[in-house]
Amino acid sequence: MMTSPNFCPGCAPNSADEACAGSLSRLGVLKVHWETWSECNLRCSFCFRTLGKPLDTPSASRLVRAVKCGGARSIAFAGGDPSIRPDIPLLVTLSHSLGLQVEVQTNAHFVTPEFRCALEEADLVSLSLDGCDADSHDTFRDEPGNFTRLLAILQWLGEREVPVCVRTLVCKPNYKIVPAVAALISGMKNVVRWSLMDFSPVGEGFTNRRKYLLDPQLFERTVADAQAKYVGPAQVDVFRSEEKVGCYFLITPDGRVYGVGTPMDNGLFPTVGSILTDHLTHLASKLPFSADNHRRRYQEVVTSFELRRKRGPKAW
Repeated sequence: MMTSPNFCPGCAPNSADEACAGSLSRLGVLKVHWETWSECNLRCSFCFRTLGKPLDTPSASRLVRAVKCGGARSIAFAGGDPSIRPDIPLLVTLSHSLGLQVEVQTNAHFVTPEFRCALEEADLVSLSLDGCDADSHDTFRDEPGNFTRLLAILQWLGEREVPVCVRTLVCKPNYKIVPAVAALISGMKNVVRWSLMDFSPVGEGFTNRRKYLLDPQLFERTVADAQAKYVGPAQVDVFRSEEKVGCYFLITPDGRVYGVGTPMDNGLFPTVGSILTDHLTHLASKLPFSADNHRRRYQEVVTSFELRRKRGPKAW
């Protein structure tokens, strides 16, 4: 079922009213993250994903159109892992047709030919790399062979000049080897960003938080060492836990909206409504959100996407 790009679920079947159209943009939202699938093909005990029945394709299309109507400029397909959704290529194409920038976040373990098409079409692909070799990374991710598959996709994306963000979680089990990741990715020209992420005790990570929480001083020394060792074109950024508060507009697999705030309910943040049923202005008014934190995290990335698209796909 087709819906208008000016689609607000609360206003439907009519077009979005003035209060709903652009309401996310007025809040300061540049980028929306949708956990497209609650299941994953890895067994990471620090995972923050939420559970929920995955949306069918028509509902997922309405979600994308609502994001556009709200005025966000970028959508990230996250997980679980989006590789498990068979319609991701269609949703990436739809997002681009509406003028949205697209990021696909994946662990690169399950890559079908159809998913490769989605990765190649994306404006940015984010890959999780948490060790400097197969032993350290695969142990951390609890999946033998993931390191080899990830490097293969990283090389494949480089051959196609697709920009990549490498995301590295810095926590107690792996902090000693994080600086060695710098040597691994230094010189990879398509790696445009290396994000060093502080551990957040959310979801499965909340249950296992004692295993992963790292002393703040050790975290700061680790990321400083990693930044010093990296040589290459990527922007290296550090994302601390306190900077995540109010930073996100997040959507669960079944369309519920939430943000990073306090308090949590048993390791999960409360939802404020559904992007499939509620007025966009209602969601914007209820979301715990810091425009400053969000802009500091995403303004430069979103702007670089826009400039890159104007210059052509291979100009980055």
